[in-house]
Amino acid sequence: MKRLFLLLSILCSRYATAQQFRPQPSSAIFQELQQLQRLGTVMYIAAHPDDENTRLITYLVHHDHINTIYLSLTRGDGGQNILGNEQGAALGLIRTNEMMRARQLDGAGQLFTQFVDFGFSKSPDETFSFWNREEVVNSVKQAIQQYRPDVLICRFPTTGEGGHGQHTASAIAAKLAFEELQASTDPNIWKPKRLLFNAFKFGTSNTIREGQFLLPINQYDPLLGESYGELAGRSRSEHKSQGAGTPQTYGIANENFELLGGAPMSKSLYDGVDTSWNRVGAPQIGKQIAAVINRFDFTHPEKSVEALVKIRKQIAALNIKNAFWSKTKLEELDQIILHCAGIQAEALAAKQVVSSGDSLPVTVNITSRMNGVQLAAVYYRDRNNCIPAATAIGNDSVRTLLFAFPVTAQVPLTEPFWMQQEPKEHKYIYPAPYKNEALNIPDFVLSLQINIGTEAFTLPVPISYKQLNPTRGDVIEPVRVMPVADIEPLQPMLVAEPQKDLQTSVRITLRQSIDQATLLVYQGQEIVARKALSALAKDSRSVIDITIPAAALKQGPVLRYVLETGNQQYDKTLHLIQYEHIPALQYFEPAQSVLVQKNWASPKVQKIGYIAGAGDKVAEALSLSGFEVSMLSDADLSHPAGLAKYDVIVCGVRVANVRKDLARYMPGLWQYVAQGGRVVMQYNTSMGLELPEFSPLPLSLSRDRITDEQATVTFINPADPLLQYPNVITSKDFDNWVQERGIYYPSKWDKAYVPVLSMQDPGEQPLNSAILYAPYGKGWFVYTGLAFFRQLPAGNVGAMRLFVNLLHVGMKP
Repeated sequence: MKRLFLLLSILCSRYATAQQFRPQPSSAIFQELQQLQRLGTVMYIAAHPDDENTRLITYLVHHDHINTIYLSLTRGDGGQNILGNEQGAALGLIRTNEMMRARQLDGAGQLFTQFVDFGFSKSPDETFSFWNREEVVNSVKQAIQQYRPDVLICRFPTTGEGGHGQHTASAIAAKLAFEELQASTDPNIWKPKRLLFNAFKFGTSNTIREGQFLLPINQYDPLLGESYGELAGRSRSEHKSQGAGTPQTYGIANENFELLGGAPMSKSLYDGVDTSWNRVGAPQIGKQIAAVINRFDFTHPEKSVEALVKIRKQIAALNIKNAFWSKTKLEELDQIILHCAGIQAEALAAKQVVSSGDSLPVTVNITSRMNGVQLAAVYYRDRNNCIPAATAIGNDSVRTLLFAFPVTAQVPLTEPFWMQQEPKEHKYIYPAPYKNEALNIPDFVLSLQINIGTEAFTLPVPISYKQLNPTRGDVIEPVRVMPVADIEPLQPMLVAEPQKDLQTSVRITLRQSIDQATLLVYQGQEIVARKALSALAKDSRSVIDITIPAAALKQGPVLRYVLETGNQQYDKTLHLIQYEHIPALQYFEPAQSVLVQKNWASPKVQKIGYIAGAGDKVAEALSLSGFEVSMLSDADLSHPAGLAKYDVIVCGVRVANVRKDLARYMPGLWQYVAQGGRVVMQYNTSMGLELPEFSPLPLSLSRDRITDEQATVTFINPADPLLQYPNVITSKDFDNWVQERGIYYPSKWDKAYVPVLSMQDPGEQPLNSAILYAPYGKGWFVYTGLAFFRQLPAGNVGAMRLFVNLLHVGMKP
């Protein structure tokens, strides 16, 4: 079982989205053989998905044939999302899977620590006020001990030129981890040879200096049919939610390195590191691998199997002192042998979604491209559920086996392991046995025992679902295990008014029938409403309305929904993320609604037109707060006269970055303003503007931001009408903001604009452009960099009061 776990782990990190086992082409097998010949590891360390230098990583994997691992401290939860409205942990889930797609392309491994990306920070001190410095260092040390890298490479310097405080913190943590390991007297502690900083020139930040070690890279690789920079461009472009599309480059260029600790180098990154099989006292194994490489037949890779099987026995016999390398190289070698043998296997379920109590029909299709291969046994989930098979697999012919497996209560729900519990102290809570893994170790999986001659190989094949898409061909997705029931609040935010009962609705989805149940609504530990339900049919989706009496409401920010039946309780909301570039992603959140006590007035604004940007939940929050919100289509924007029916038009976040199509409609929008309308535009980023003229009066954006969500806010003119009507804004309205105050504040603006607020991060100059407004013709235009897209969905009342005032810009009592 231990060996199976190890193989599952490496499959999880290297082939995260693959639901079939497929043989690699001969060029890839040849690369794998060359890596088998090298005993060494490089660990690249930074803070987020998309921080890694994919060009260097690709070079290390495919030119140096060195096991290369990217350790990202976070999953990118605090970033921006150019694809949709997912934020926080859901965005981190997307970015994790984008990262795995990138690693599939460039061939490196991927690790993460437990730390939550809380958003942009300006200094490492600010970062370590969220993350415990010692715990970050220990997490890096743990990853080093787990994978034993010879060389550590930081993407960012310890001196702050990386900009983002989390960037600098990643380098500081790596340096402290390196130094603490070097100082250890424990003979069992792994000590890397050196720590390097991979210098860069990004925009105005230049860390390249004379005297740094130069490494020429980006050569053309005929086995790849492209340069390392070309492959790296495709790899980095997988970070699609960040808009990180990267050009493919060719032509040799230098990478610069600076020594941060350990032994200096003069010739290569591996100076003083023995990367041959002499390292473990087995030079004969190295010679035999070299012989396989020299005789490798690209048209018949199966000819190498016999020699590789003999090498396998020798590696397995290495003494206990070399257990790490024996384990590591056996994992690599087993993959190579299966690839050379042309093994292809898939386990296809009859349906994509199952729940406890189901029986799951599974078809196993397996083939090889050589004689003498046998399927000996099939294991369902673990070694305790064995089905003897004993069937020969013919050369290039498909063997099909049919099974039906029970989905028991012991099969866990399909959800990311790090999202099973709420984070604490800005760390995800990892269930055992997870440490630094990228994705779940597959649980809903078949393990096939493949015999090649006298040698047995374990091949994990996740149970998957395959369907034919008219435009994409075969689409293979994991089988998802869902609960018997889930609850979706139809109003994720509820606005309570004094002395009024609350009306709310939930959608209950059932996958097994239930005779009787009770829907309970909790506020804190108190039940504030209940409703008896009966005869709930299997595969039904029912909308249940429930009233919460005003007298029953207590103090508390959320209402929780629980479906109780017998001794079972179901209290989760299912979320499904679907984008073509990553597999379908399923996760759960507590079934609850944010409860907001209404404390704002909106006497003159009811109808809002909303122009969608990169994706946010502001329109939904406004709608749930009682406004009539209409999403404006191209047809709506094509007829400016029709916009007059709206009291105000709001632009979604990053609309000027992602909506190039709006250029044709902007004159009509400014016409709407000039004739007496109002437009409120939320933040855009300073880079990648598709609409340079996104305001009726000149306005230039910067990268300035206020990252401290508790930063003091000063009113430039306390009597400003925007702070007085229809809600009197006070300092209390800036309490309890989440993640940040605002981002990408304007740096220059037309003199007609009126600045409203002044705020500053510690040690910095005040920024006065969080809100700018100006008259234009008979109407008004507002630009705001404040993070309303985070505050309104979170139910922040003060932010809502201020936003309502923006909607009333220019109006008088």
